Amino acid sequence: MSQLLDELRVLIEDSDSEDFTDEKLTMYLNKYRDTLDDYPLTAETDDYLVWLCPYKYLDNRVLDSATDTPISEDDYSADDINGIYTFDEEPDPLAVYIKAQYYDLYKTASDIWLVRAGKAKFSGDVGLGDERIPQDKYNREYCIKKYWDLRQSDYTAFERG
Repeated sequence: MSQLLDELRVLIEDSDSEDFTDEKLTMYLNKYRDTLDDYPLTAETDDYLVWLCPYKYLDNRVLDSATDTPISEDDYSADDINGIYTFDEEPDPLAVYIKAQYYDLYKTASDIWLVRAGKAKFSGDVGLGDERIPQDKYNREYCIKKYWDLRQSDYTAFERG
């Protein structure tokens, strides 16, 4: 979970953990959490050492073989953010399944930006005399822009009238 929280903090510009606690971020992450149960991974290489999961931002991962036996974490290296699993030796039998939770990090981050926009103290360009204050996470317009930058459409089919 800490790897997910670190990625989320980058997206919401909260690297110093000053605005949100880990518990609060976990609450936001759980809003867009779903589960994979015995989902088959795809071999990326012909030697069957690298396996891919089409889902990203995974947590609580367990890899199983075709015999429903958990694969030891010592036998592979995991990149749960990108869903890539690299084995030291070819798995036997040649089938790997995953059980894990996956999260929509971008929807979570966009929701947090929308919350920040609601709490922002000022909107638009702000200045004192001839000096301009740069827009950042305390500016409503900046927060709304970040919300739209990170928000992905749920609708995949487009209609033309």
